[in-house]
Amino acid sequence: MLNPISRQEESTFPTFTSHEDAAAFFKKRYGADFVLQDSEPIGEQLCYFYAIVTNHEDYFHGRKLLSKGEPMSGEIGLKFLLSYQPVQIMEDGSVHIVH
Repeated sequence: MLNPISRQEESTFPTFTSHEDAAAFFKKRYGADFVLQDSEPIGEQLCYFYAIVTNHEDYFHGRKLLSKGEPMSGEIGLKFLLSYQPVQIMEDGSVHIVH
């Protein structure tokens, strides 16, 4: 099980100039634990929503429930929310890691 990225660790990351650069960095560092969830326009850019999966069992169980449109609340919902760390990458390479 992976530990979430700390603010201190985040401060050591390079400055990225594009979504592709940032995504390649995270993919190299986290491999299959770095998962693209979705993308959507925010202002003039696309924002790519990723998850760094810290608990595969809870994450993929939650994704399965979501894909079926089933409600997810209580302990199951909390386990899902705690099973990954959200990472948002803009087209210009700016990164926001949810702590």
